[in-house]
Amino acid sequence: MTVRAVSFLALLLLAPLTHAHSVGESYLFLSVDDRVLEIEIQIRLEELGRVLTHAGLAEGEVDSDEVDASIEWLSAYLARGVSISTAAETYTFSYREHDYLDTAAGRFAQFVLTAQAAQPVPEVVQIDYGLVFEADPNHKALMLVRFSDKTNLTNFTEEVALHFDAQNHAGRMDLTEALHLEVLGYFIGKGAEHILEGIDHVLFLVALLLLAVVRRQDRSWTPVASFKPSFINIVKVVTLFTLAHTVTLSLAVLGFIELPSRLIEIIIAASVAFVAVNALYPMVSERIWFLVFGFGLFHGLGFASNLSFLGLAKGSLLYPLAGFNIGVELGQLAIICAVFPIAYWLSRKRYYVPGVLKPAATIVGAIALLWLTERTFDVSGLMPG
Repeated sequence: MTVRAVSFLALLLLAPLTHAHSVGESYLFLSVDDRVLEIEIQIRLEELGRVLTHAGLAEGEVDSDEVDASIEWLSAYLARGVSISTAAETYTFSYREHDYLDTAAGRFAQFVLTAQAAQPVPEVVQIDYGLVFEADPNHKALMLVRFSDKTNLTNFTEEVALHFDAQNHAGRMDLTEALHLEVLGYFIGKGAEHILEGIDHVLFLVALLLLAVVRRQDRSWTPVASFKPSFINIVKVVTLFTLAHTVTLSLAVLGFIELPSRLIEIIIAASVAFVAVNALYPMVSERIWFLVFGFGLFHGLGFASNLSFLGLAKGSLLYPLAGFNIGVELGQLAIICAVFPIAYWLSRKRYYVPGVLKPAATIVGAIALLWLTERTFDVSGLMPG
């Protein structure tokens, strides 16, 4: 039983390293003006490489030159893959132009498609999306309304409307209103997904949890007295972490704070390394909440890259921001509920500090130091995957 528990903790620490690629996500921006419909489709070059490889037109990753060379095939593929219809008409889209966009989330190709309606576009339309899924079943897409003459939206004001995945290829959209509950639910899932797949954030939390079941005594660690107070305390600490990153995430997405992404990633790596070193050489115990709050401010700036590149208008951010932060907190609570009971049970054993806490902290610290080296000196390849 002991070996299984220790193995579980080791797997929990190392499992995120097996994810070589993040889940692909594309973005569609819809504009409707009386009888003219325009869709701007933004797809990562990584995803286009998978599509072209699946079609036998490329091998693996592609660059902008390879996309340019395949534009005739891609324009037909895009026009087939996105459909908008009403009870009276199905709109036929044609390719107009394309360009490229560099963001914190990677490089995207931007394709503009247009369609002409025979009669004024009604308030409710059916949208079908079928791009990329054949090459990547984990692909997702988010549709936003950039302009609609059915509302009081002004041009370049973007409202999140629908999302698509392998199980959800279609949706009905009312051009007169934003689907706030759907948006909130989508970004709750996105926030939970981000915290569970973000290796550095997960290791930061796991290191905190391994320390939460012991207390400092004579520059070493001894088991906490009981389960409930310790569990409540770690929930409070992690919630404080959430509040801290909520502040900076919101300020960054709204454009009030902007720091170099490389500096942010360096500080995040340093925060993971500090928590790991603190487990090996006790420096901070009772006042750990103060440091967690400070590190949370920088983790929030790291989270901001997930929303800032969408280009959402400030008036459209309430539901995405609220949903994303709720999702992050739910993801953190899921990690607490999974790890804390096991760590608490193991902490009752004499071998917990030398056999679990210190080896786990050493692994986390080593990973964090590799990140710190990569991000400080702008090198790659030190980490597996």
